[in-house]
Amino acid sequence: MPDPGQDDQAGTADRRGGAPGRGRAQQRVIRAALEKTERIIVLADSSKFGDVALSTVVPINRVSVIVTDTGADPVEVERIAGEGVEVILVEPDKAKSAVNT
Repeated sequence: MPDPGQDDQAGTADRRGGAPGRGRAQQRVIRAALEKTERIIVLADSSKFGDVALSTVVPINRVSVIVTDTGADPVEVERIAGEGVEVILVEPDKAKSAVNT
């Protein structure tokens, strides 16, 4: 059995086979910081929509804004917007050209 204080990397997994997760200790620090914020803004590409994580750092209804690309599943976008989250969809090519100007 792992040491309860150990950072055991019990983080998220994505549909492509798993992105590196955040350990429990890091999650506690993030959660504590998020409790003090007035507004949470998430930047996530469309591949992150619809995935189920092994752990949740913050519930979706605490998020103020999500910025993502137009490839996000429209059903999932609507569901998230229904939770009161502002969802901003960005055309990937336009965003790239705006950064390079």
